Amino acid sequence: MTGWLEIRDLSVDFPVGGTRRNPVLLHALRSVDISVPRGSVFGIVGESGCGKSTLARVVGGLTDPTSGEVSLEGQTLGAERHGADRRRIQMVFQDPGASLNPAMSVRRMLTQLLRHHRLVPDDQIDARLAELMAMVNMPRPTLDRHPRALSGGQRQRIAIARALALEPEILIADEPTSALDVSVQASVLNLLRGLVRDLGMTMIFISHDLATVRHICDEVAVMYLGRIVERAPTGDLFTAPRHPYTGALMSAVPRIGAPARRRIVPLDAEQPSPMAPIEGCAFHNRCPLAVAECAAHRPPLNGTGHAWACHNPLDPEPEEDGNAAR
Repeated sequence: MTGWLEIRDLSVDFPVGGTRRNPVLLHALRSVDISVPRGSVFGIVGESGCGKSTLARVVGGLTDPTSGEVSLEGQTLGAERHGADRRRIQMVFQDPGASLNPAMSVRRMLTQLLRHHRLVPDDQIDARLAELMAMVNMPRPTLDRHPRALSGGQRQRIAIARALALEPEILIADEPTSALDVSVQASVLNLLRGLVRDLGMTMIFISHDLATVRHICDEVAVMYLGRIVERAPTGDLFTAPRHPYTGALMSAVPRIGAPARRRIVPLDAEQPSPMAPIEGCAFHNRCPLAVAECAAHRPPLNGTGHAWACHNPLDPEPEEDGNAAR
């Protein structure tokens, strides 16, 4: 399958010690392949440290890949992006308090952005600012307030408005609700989903919260130790996960009305170090279904639609209540 946004054989290594000739490397991403259709919401999930945010930063042009490429509509996006290429992909970060300038009012922040990129004439800036506030459901007087005077949810809405000001084609939301109170998370999620629908944007949504991903995403990729281990339409993934790691993540989520005898997939042993070379499947030392082949040979990510990288996948049959039996 060929997507509108293509990530091909992407790897990222960070030097964390050693010498210039013999550095010690942290392998954050390992040969990641993803195709994202235009206008979709593509989710990326996994434990902390699996490479989700590194992948986001590479796609957003904030981190250079060690190898591989990112392309949009067949055009390769290099690490050095300027002008229109940089505007095409914008990010919304986890902590809006850290991503907004505390010394600037919202008005000044957005005005500088619009003028720098020459997106609207000066005499139309006020109208554009009002439009941006309406898009994120914020009252117009918010423009004259500073970030410190806003709540966490309001700051995140302003961060979203700042990203929208550049009229991006792709919005990358990296854990956009994890720093917010539960009471405001749903409203921000609904806002994001509505913007994708109304503006025709594509969104890459990164989270460790499976319930959130299920609510907002069309397709999901599961990452483990820098690799994609399963990818599927959201309904298929949550109904019948095939990779044991995905099954373990699913089984750890409480479900109202789930059978008491729903099998829990245990995660044994410790997660391997991302600095150590790994033979075979990186998950084999924690997997309750591992066989000899798992330690010897790394399984490829096979299949279109629903794909998984596993020599001994889970039974796809769902539970009686419609949830996956794991």
